[in-house]
Amino acid sequence: MSAVATTYTIADALRLLHEPDEVFEVRIFGVKGAGTVSGYFNDPALAAAAIAGYDGDAEGIYHTVNPVDPALLERAPNRLRENVGKGGCTTDADILRRRWLPVDVDYTRPAKTNATDDEVRAAGVVAKKIRAHLNESGFPNGVLVMSGNGVHLLHRIDLPPDSESRALVKRVLERLAKDFDVPGGAHVDTSVHNPARILKVPGTMVRKGPEQ
Repeated sequence: MSAVATTYTIADALRLLHEPDEVFEVRIFGVKGAGTVSGYFNDPALAAAAIAGYDGDAEGIYHTVNPVDPALLERAPNRLRENVGKGGCTTDADILRRRWLPVDVDYTRPAKTNATDDEVRAAGVVAKKIRAHLNESGFPNGVLVMSGNGVHLLHRIDLPPDSESRALVKRVLERLAKDFDVPGGAHVDTSVHNPARILKVPGTMVRKGPEQ
């Protein structure tokens, strides 16, 4: 498991994945006594500074990769709140546009356990094969991000957040799984097709099992 990233690194990653002034949610799980931690940001530097206070103590730190309704910024403007109820987080209805096609490649292993370095590398090999395939199919070059137990691959798209687009993204993920899954090894998670999907904030630590 890598060391906790610097605030600068996290801010840089958020600037890459979000347009200037775009509103996104940060959501954090697994901090003892804090419940669900959530906040809305349109400033990656402030988001990174807020995240730094939880990095290393949380099971995982996530963000909405697609832009959310700017009105949600009023819930917690550029800050994080603890013990946020389900109604205080982003839903599919709050997403303005699909900007990213998320491909989550993990290694098959029991839940709540950490992947080994070899398993993460195996997931990376599959993700790179998928990226090459999508590039050859006309997609822009994808962004590879370590997810903790695997790799997130993000390709830019431009789709409305409607049921037709959700079905299309689901079909794409299912086809990628069919073509690239390794039995008993790295596989594509076909469940990440909803527009309000949250993914790990790049550069943050994930703790799904005891530290190795």
